[in-house]
Amino acid sequence: MERINTINARPDVNGAGKKGFHDNADISGQDATYISPEWCNHVQEEIANIIEGFGEALNPAQKNQVYMVVKGINDRTTAIENFIENIVDYFYPVGVIIDFGIPDFNPNVKYVGTTWVRHGEGKASVGLSDQESDPLWTKSVGSTFGSFTHQLSIAQLPSHYFVFANQWAGTTPPDVEEILNHDDIGWAKDGSADTAFRQRTESLGSNEAHNNVQPSIIDARWRRTA
Repeated sequence: MERINTINARPDVNGAGKKGFHDNADISGQDATYISPEWCNHVQEEIANIIEGFGEALNPAQKNQVYMVVKGINDRTTAIENFIENIVDYFYPVGVIIDFGIPDFNPNVKYVGTTWVRHGEGKASVGLSDQESDPLWTKSVGSTFGSFTHQLSIAQLPSHYFVFANQWAGTTPPDVEEILNHDDIGWAKDGSADTAFRQRTESLGSNEAHNNVQPSIIDARWRRTA
């Protein structure tokens, strides 16, 4: 395409560096802008190529062929956009959760027109359960549970005891493990009742919480909300 460039085309009439048509009435003795056959043919072929380039034959009775070509392009573009959006909705409906192995991937940018939020950050996923024997927190989607560390209570410890050496007031202490009971044993092993006592071993452990985190791999997890 080119702008009119005949000898009396008006400079800058359509903006800086853009020649155009003018009646030139403000210039004494100057004719209106001339139209050259070369320029008319140029414009004609530009327009005709738009129509024929999209497979349409030139029709003298139809005065909106360029418009119909442009409208067809717009309609096809809209159809493609709707198709892509429908594909996203089909494969990624609202509520779907997807794991991505790309840390900076953002579906809000990739899938324009959809809304996503980061899901379950720092948490492992557990399947929804309808098994009667499973814990209550497995029965509802979105419930959370567990912790990275846990401080054991006494009730959670395995049953255990400690054996420690002791001295008896006799010459032949029994080489057995016995539960101390002052009514039957006594410190002298003489069958007489003595005063009960309690002893304890030295403490072990530093009272730190423990964890049961399974071997894990981190993904970028997103949930579609709209």
